[in-house]
Amino acid sequence: MTGSVTLYGSAEEIARKIQHNVELSTGMLSRIGIGPTKVLAKTATDNFAQKRPEGIFQLNATNIERDLWPLPVSNMFMVASRMTARFTMQGLRTIGDIAKLELPVF
Repeated sequence: MTGSVTLYGSAEEIARKIQHNVELSTGMLSRIGIGPTKVLAKTATDNFAQKRPEGIFQLNATNIERDLWPLPVSNMFMVASRMTARFTMQGLRTIGDIAKLELPVF
């Protein structure tokens, strides 16, 4: 999207245009997540955009701790039941618990 902003407007404006074109073409409503990475954009779609009337949610540095970190680890992208169970056994119940872990230094 970075290169598109100068041509088509902000990420939210582009998302609204995409939604409009999808609805015109298919008659279906769409939900769009915006984020600094593909994974965070997908996370924004799955966890937040679906719950918003406009169907758009932007996950970024200003709201990631407030909105994403309180969610259960099962809401993380690519985390299924076995990994959720492992995280829970280690006392890691929320995405924030994992985000706050210190990385080992080698």
